[in-house]
Amino acid sequence: MAERAISVLGRETLGLDPHGPSGPGRRSLEVCGIATAQERRGISGIGQSATKMRPNRGRKFCRFVDVHVSCKARCAERSMAVTLLNEKNLKIAVLVGSLRKESYNLRTAKAAISLAPKLLEMEIIEIGDLPLYNEDLDTETPPAAWSAFRQKLKSFEGVIFFTPEYNRSIPGVLKNAIDVGSRPYGQNAWVGKAAGIVSVSPGALGGFGANHALRQSLVFLDVPTLQQPEMYLGHAAGLA
Repeated sequence: MAERAISVLGRETLGLDPHGPSGPGRRSLEVCGIATAQERRGISGIGQSATKMRPNRGRKFCRFVDVHVSCKARCAERSMAVTLLNEKNLKIAVLVGSLRKESYNLRTAKAAISLAPKLLEMEIIEIGDLPLYNEDLDTETPPAAWSAFRQKLKSFEGVIFFTPEYNRSIPGVLKNAIDVGSRPYGQNAWVGKAAGIVSVSPGALGGFGANHALRQSLVFLDVPTLQQPEMYLGHAAGLA
């Protein structure tokens, strides 16, 4: 309903003559059922101001109104989505890009799991035993480890990556897991999963390069990744 109202608002305000008898602000009130009374008064005022200006400026004001109301609607829809999500637990895969037994990233991942709310069912997926991706092996009978990883990955709603930085990028073991999960072509097991990235490093930059190198791959894989807050943990050797 909110989306339909926004769509109508956009068409009506941008399609009307700013100097017409109804005025874009007044016409907006008729279609914008998602706004509160206070917001409707604000929208009306913007629309009336637009009618007193040159047509081009009037249209710019109308676009501003459209964007403003769209943002309000998106916030309401996100709140509704959060309410719905609270009704069931979410399965979150945790991938650690370091194989070291006492890895800072592994320790951080375990700490995050211990502090997670009951809503989140977080599970570390082992990736160290995945054979290096080779398309020659990706036949009707691929390596068992690949098939198990792909199938398991599909059962999660989201994923959190914990990665160190190797030479301003991510470790090979993590890149291999991403490649294995994305193949065969057209059967991407990552697609649509919400993701978060935590980079942990003994250095001062907190794995900044690895964090953003990983984001580049996730964009192509159609994995919507949390933008803010960012998480870079530097000087990890000093962490308790």
